[in-house]
Amino acid sequence: MNLFGALPVMNEPNVEKTIQQILAQTQRPTALYVCVNQPEAYKTDPEKKHIFEQNQKTIAEFREKFPAIQIIDKSTTGWNSKNHGVGWARKTLMDTINEIANPEDIIISLDADTEYPLE
Repeated sequence: MNLFGALPVMNEPNVEKTIQQILAQTQRPTALYVCVNQPEAYKTDPEKKHIFEQNQKTIAEFREKFPAIQIIDKSTTGWNSKNHGVGWARKTLMDTINEIANPEDIIISLDADTEYPLE
């Protein structure tokens, strides 16, 4: 049995804490998938550009600190349709994991700001 983690991320500067908590669990995920996302328009919208910039920092940090994490990058090229919220990020994560998961595998989806302490 495999355990997959799914984590949608948009403008979450403290997501590293959540990832550290997930990876510190006794039962660690076989694979952890993270979808970093925002609408494409955020890249040029003066009021939203900071979200795009934070997402780019998050992707760079993940690649450096957590090279085993599977990143679905929907920030560099953001969502271009009306479907672009956290629900769409979750669907993208689940569709990706379902392509490789077996029926007996477990998929856990958490928000990026979820506390997951050891207890």
